[in-house]
Amino acid sequence: MTTEYRVGRGIADITGEPAECGMLGYGVRTQQTTGLHTRLRARAFVIAATEMRVLLVVCELPLMLDSVHREVLRRLATTYGELYTLDNVMLTATHTHCGPGGYADHWLYNSNTGGFRPQTFGAIVDGILEAVTRAHADLAPATLSVAIGELHDASINRSPSAFARNPAAERAQFPDAIDPQTTLLRIERGGRLAGVINWFATHGTSMTNRNTLISSDNKGYAAYRWERLDRGVDYLADDPPDFVAAFAQTNTGDMSPNLNRRPGSGPTEDEFENTRIIGTRQTVAAAKLAVDVGVDVVGGLTPAPPTSICPTSRCSPSSAAMGANTAPGR
Repeated sequence: MTTEYRVGRGIADITGEPAECGMLGYGVRTQQTTGLHTRLRARAFVIAATEMRVLLVVCELPLMLDSVHREVLRRLATTYGELYTLDNVMLTATHTHCGPGGYADHWLYNSNTGGFRPQTFGAIVDGILEAVTRAHADLAPATLSVAIGELHDASINRSPSAFARNPAAERAQFPDAIDPQTTLLRIERGGRLAGVINWFATHGTSMTNRNTLISSDNKGYAAYRWERLDRGVDYLADDPPDFVAAFAQTNTGDMSPNLNRRPGSGPTEDEFENTRIIGTRQTVAAAKLAVDVGVDVVGGLTPAPPTSICPTSRCSPSSAAMGANTAPGR
């Protein structure tokens, strides 16, 4: 027996400064924006059951930083009161490495942007809130189901020597040294697919640190492919889209889309083509799950607010260091 929820969907632009702004991801000073490869978007989903609801926003950003999270929650409270709070809101990033930076509170993340960039910060926050506003207004009866499959040609382990140090029993669970699981949450209205959220582990590094065009990378292309090329979604229309597809990040870890274990290499030597191919493979795998037998989502909603346990004893932290994989762009 299925449970009927109310689900709302919304898309909005969160592209920041397309010129003379340092990019966040690779930490390369010379990687300053010079234009657009693809625009960046936020996709919001409100899922409500009786009096409880949750809000998920998948953002085509390098990182979801606390500065953005705090400001979005503050402005949501101004508009909606206690309807959307820390307890039931999840903001997540796809982890593209070719988005404009400068929207952090911390120096490290703004190190190649000349400091804080109010224009980019504003574009991100305003866009997320616009997506939420549209999703809130789009609430309508829907059913949910989940389908799980595998995708083996869109990621590779960039650190096989590290993986080899795991216990044998753990390595046996992942014989290809990757996590191939692809998961799809299906949203149906009146028996028609109205939206999906996909989770699959692969880095947003199909575009290299030599690229200076803002790009949503492979996950952004996956969403664009399904929404625009397959379903004809008009991103400039005032009316709500008939279909919204979000490709969210999961346990990306050492999962790289560069199948030849070199930056910008695999399946081809063209980073733009690789972005298209790896994105398309995620779309095709997700589209197959959209028609496969799935498991109905039933029951109520119970948000799990984040908790932290802080030790009371004093300690001396180690000095921070940037990982070796940051500069090569793997």
